[in-house]
Amino acid sequence: MTRRHPNLRVKLLRLLRPWHRRIGILSALFILLLASTGILINHSHDLGIDRSHVHSEWLLDYYGIKPPQQINVLQLTPQLIAAADNQLWFGSQRIMDSDSSFVGIATFEQGYAIANQQTITLLSLNGQIIETQDSSSGLPEQITAIGTSGQQIWVQGQQRLFLADQDFIEWQPATPLAPIAWFSARPQHQLAPQQRATINLNTRAMHLSWERVLLDLHSGRLFGDLGRWFMDLAALALIFISVTGFVIWWQQKPAKHPKIK
Repeated sequence: MTRRHPNLRVKLLRLLRPWHRRIGILSALFILLLASTGILINHSHDLGIDRSHVHSEWLLDYYGIKPPQQINVLQLTPQLIAAADNQLWFGSQRIMDSDSSFVGIATFEQGYAIANQQTITLLSLNGQIIETQDSSSGLPEQITAIGTSGQQIWVQGQQRLFLADQDFIEWQPATPLAPIAWFSARPQHQLAPQQRATINLNTRAMHLSWERVLLDLHSGRLFGDLGRWFMDLAALALIFISVTGFVIWWQQKPAKHPKIK
């Protein structure tokens, strides 16, 4: 293969080397970012990043995640139990998410019976879910209230009252023989400011995991359109240093001399 003219080769190397070095230094920062976030994302489950939620208020604000529209206090003491939108909180522990609004709570010997519009969830005294019951257990399809009469737990359907048996296995339509104390949610202003702030922050945090933040940082989406353009420019820079690196190597490659026999 015919080699380039020496003067032309020298000029090309003088032109490419400074730009290759400058862009290479800038690209190294991008490579470090891309590599470190990529490793973390690749092992997010092992490191628990996919289950770790963001509690930084400024980052939640940046993502536009709003506080819950409504907090219903189901119980204040001995343990705070509250429903923030459709999330159920037992102290600072999120117990469950619900597809419908929470109706109320009733206590029994082993724990709590918490009703939403379709189901009853039984919790132990330390907040562990025992079981969830629905219409297959005899519950009405639309629960509007939950209450107690002595040791008995009642729910109000759209047209009838339903009573739980002693083992909380089945619910049957029944007529109460004594007045029922129906649950009434407490307004959130009864919470201490710190309690309300904690519930607000915890509820918001459930909508954003650190894995999502890393993915957005890795792809550039964290910074919106500007971030995506930056990633595009960084990718073009990597292409540039790859091509110029090959050209510089090729131009500096020693010429092969024919073997003398």
